Amino acid sequence: MTMARNDDKVADLIDKALAQGWVVEKTTKGHVCFVPADKTKRMVYTSGTPGDWRAYANLRASLRRSGLRC
Repeated sequence: MTMARNDDKVADLIDKALAQGWVVEKTTKGHVCFVPADKTKRMVYTSGTPGDWRAYANLRASLRRSGLRC
């Protein structure tokens, strides 16, 4: 049940990233790559389904460091 909630949260982050001009791609291994609109910032990779709340929190922090407003 926790996984489904994290999946929904990741989907929300994807929607926010796309709305802010980011490119979001799925890799061939099932990971998700967030490419920021500002090319001086780092790309952020995550698993397709983060396993726990801490993985989601780390993803959100990485996205914020790369410039996502969430």
